Amino acid sequence: MMPKTFPDLWQKMQILTTRERIGLSLEWDSSELMRAFRSFVDAAVESSKICLFIDGLDEFDGNHLVLVQFFQSLGKGPHGGRVKMCLSSRPWAVFERSFQPSVPNLKLQELTYQDMYGYVSDTLSADSKIGGCLKENSEFKDTLFDETVQRADGVFLWTRLTVSKLLKDFQPSLGFHDLQAIVEEQPTELEDLFEKLLFFEQDAVEKSETANMFRLITARETAASFINDETANFLNVWEIALALDSDDDSLAISDNEVQQASDEEVQGRCENTCTRIEDRFRGLLGIFPQRQGANERTTSIETQDEENSSGSTRRVAGHKVTYIHRTVRDWLMDGDGVRELLISKSSGTFDPHLRLLRAGIMAFKMPVERPWRRRWLNDRWPQITVCMTHARNVQPSQTLLQRQFLNELDEAIGWYWIPRLGDPTDHWAKHVFNSYDVRTKAPPIREPYLYLVAKFGIANYVPEELEGLVLGDISASLELTSKEGGEIKENEVIDQEVEERDKAGKGEQGEQDEDEEDEDEQGGEEEEEDTREGTPLLSYATEYICSRQNSIYPLSSLSFIRALLQIPSRHNPGPNHTYTDFIPAGAQNTPWVALLQHLRRGHRRGWIAHLDIDPQGTTRWAEIVRLFLDAGADVGAVVSADRWHPEMSALEVLEMLENEYCATEMCGLRKQLIKKQEERRDFGSI
Repeated sequence: MMPKTFPDLWQKMQILTTRERIGLSLEWDSSELMRAFRSFVDAAVESSKICLFIDGLDEFDGNHLVLVQFFQSLGKGPHGGRVKMCLSSRPWAVFERSFQPSVPNLKLQELTYQDMYGYVSDTLSADSKIGGCLKENSEFKDTLFDETVQRADGVFLWTRLTVSKLLKDFQPSLGFHDLQAIVEEQPTELEDLFEKLLFFEQDAVEKSETANMFRLITARETAASFINDETANFLNVWEIALALDSDDDSLAISDNEVQQASDEEVQGRCENTCTRIEDRFRGLLGIFPQRQGANERTTSIETQDEENSSGSTRRVAGHKVTYIHRTVRDWLMDGDGVRELLISKSSGTFDPHLRLLRAGIMAFKMPVERPWRRRWLNDRWPQITVCMTHARNVQPSQTLLQRQFLNELDEAIGWYWIPRLGDPTDHWAKHVFNSYDVRTKAPPIREPYLYLVAKFGIANYVPEELEGLVLGDISASLELTSKEGGEIKENEVIDQEVEERDKAGKGEQGEQDEDEEDEDEQGGEEEEEDTREGTPLLSYATEYICSRQNSIYPLSSLSFIRALLQIPSRHNPGPNHTYTDFIPAGAQNTPWVALLQHLRRGHRRGWIAHLDIDPQGTTRWAEIVRLFLDAGADVGAVVSADRWHPEMSALEVLEMLENEYCATEMCGLRKQLIKKQEERRDFGSI
């Protein structure tokens, strides 16, 4: 059908190469799509009859009369006998005038009236307070039910919210008239009803907590979208319970061991959280059980253990919290100024990403299910990824707590990891880097958690930790010097004693020398330490220089790399530091050459855009290259050949990029590199 639906495009695609087809970008306008749809129908009706169900005519952004004429021509044209349509829209005049006199039609509210009437009647009659009032005023109850359904105008969401408000706000002392007053007070338009529930019926403190919950939900959506993890898109009751209150900061960073949360803890927190959600969002948020198998972050053993424990209370902790209808989310996120207004009600010190990082730590330290220790953390990796992503988005003003939380996260995850006996370097984070076979051939990863945090682009954490490592080195060096000084004095005393023994004819020195030789021989049998230099921080920080490659990691951060280049040390050597790379095994590399390799690969894979005006595109990574050059990157470096490219100098890589993308940034980098080459030659000739 495609050649007949898009004949011109189909012919064009036939002469394109695979790479050109992949890179082809198409823009459609409504007239072109209408022509294509008509061509599709004309081709399809030759062998088939077509029935179309089309909803939301009122959501069309163009001229509604043009849309009406388009569907009328399909139904009344030469193939009209083979095409049937069911069109749906709000009762707008343009559609009623065009379709109502000529085609059969119905109103949804007329079809759903009995169902909605039954819902209102059954729900209100089942409530003890309202049910009793209705029995006393049986002659009026049908009027109340009918008025409620009529005001809903076929919108079940309006009915549901109004019934919930009746159940919550009805005061028996005011009698039946209070029920009528509540129904009549509710705006008939959904958006007006939402606004009344969230903004006009809450005081400042309540609106602040509502805003905090909303920010938690949107922060989680942001993180889950970034790492493309649909299972993490919704917060559960337990996560919100651990994120809401600032008092839990001290609990998160306490020295408490990992231990399953008690029944009382789970029940108390979950009941309190569910009540607060209902009170603040007035039914706009719902609490729903997870689908079977939906929570991939829990193993089958743990799920079985959870169901064998205290049952429903612990299951409620895993229930997801989300909007009761897409309409609610659309209004909150896209309504005219709604999102900004609600966020403005939040307290200034509330940081949703910091709170969710803390909730993740507490979920590790006091899990609902029984915690298990093992030598694999695959089931924990989604939680780790979400925590790291939240940590990267923490506000700059919260860096102190961010650092404390990240260190606590390392400790909490480490509890679940069973280290190999006799191997002090067997840290859980080491096993995130490449496969086991690759790691065994590569140099040791000496600070795996720090490097993992660097890959996640958490810029505030790494420099402070590096400073701590440098201070630790200085302290260790001073301690070693002090010990060596003590040993010198001690050796002087020993020498004096030996001389005295020799004079006294006590020749025990030979036996002592033999004992020391035996100890040396025993020490020589120990496995030698691998002293090869592993991949440094700068290389991890620039791995995603021009594309995220659909990974969980962010683009290389300009500010982060600037900070790393400004604080070189043994743990963070400069751009020309030689190390042994993972792939190919044993290959020698430097952060500068690795950066050029990433750019060359990005060019080959099409990750660099032409005419790029995105601040996070060419402008960003070109500035990173400039920072490397300013920090003394080797202008004479050579990038080795691979299966796609010949051996290239640093200048040739930049010239290739300049010729392909014609970016002014590339021209500036090329000139800067040539100038530095000339300066190096002039310095060498002196």
